[in-house]
Amino acid sequence: TGPKVYRKMKASEQKNRKVFGVPLLQSVQRSGKPLPPSILRAMEYLKAECLDQ
Repeated sequence: TGPKVYRKMKASEQKNRKVFGVPLLQSVQRSGKPLPPSILRAMEYLKAECLDQ
């Protein structure tokens, strides 16, 4: 099979996106960060611990 072609999401579809059961927009409004704090902490951990491998 060939590579998958990803279609651009409409604004209305993006509003309905949820991360851990919380709408992404609500998470951004609460924390002011682009992703929920738990995901950002996980990314920082991986960056610090796994970058050399």
